[in-house]
Amino acid sequence: MRWVLVLALAAFASGAWAETRVLVLGDSILAWNRSRGQSIPQLLNTVPGLSVESRAVAGAAFSGSQFLRREIRSQLPPGQWDVIVVNGGGNDLARECRCRGCAATLDQLVGADGKRGEIPAFLDALRARAARVIWLDYYPVSVRGGPFAPCIDELAVLETRMKAAAGLRRHVDFVDAGAAYDRRDLSLYARDLVHPTPKGGARIATLLARAIGR
Repeated sequence: MRWVLVLALAAFASGAWAETRVLVLGDSILAWNRSRGQSIPQLLNTVPGLSVESRAVAGAAFSGSQFLRREIRSQLPPGQWDVIVVNGGGNDLARECRCRGCAATLDQLVGADGKRGEIPAFLDALRARAARVIWLDYYPVSVRGGPFAPCIDELAVLETRMKAAAGLRRHVDFVDAGAAYDRRDLSLYARDLVHPTPKGGARIATLLARAIGR
């Protein structure tokens, strides 16, 4: 309940909202803690004035998925939204190139200039479905490492390219989850050192609430 209160206070601090419909697409970072009612989208849904629906699932990627339901682009349902929040790319790097020699995979996801690639094309398509799109970038790997420690360099490249992609698109905002994280604070990381705890998720949800409220 403490995190609900924190998010509610953040909402009121940024001003009253009319009802805003938010759709969330992406991978397990956004789906984690769902069974406890404390995933990032569920926490975001506690903010007054926001109505949040999440289609994010664990294991989701932009390409190379074995199951259609785990392809991030296939998560998009019919309808219109005020804001669509999207993340992804980490599972692509882990599966397609095991975070080693990932130049081709990175280029497939998003080109060096941010203009081309699977993710920019998806962001462009979302323009017809929502007035605003928020790209949520990953938080850093913890000081204790973890399964994605080999991906640090590749994730940094992905972040740089996605900043460029967002900067080229007026309807896209870039939100860095790392702005809410201290990689030395292990209370923000689940035991697997990949996913957020409810505490970490609440910090990211607060970032998103502020971005939506701008």
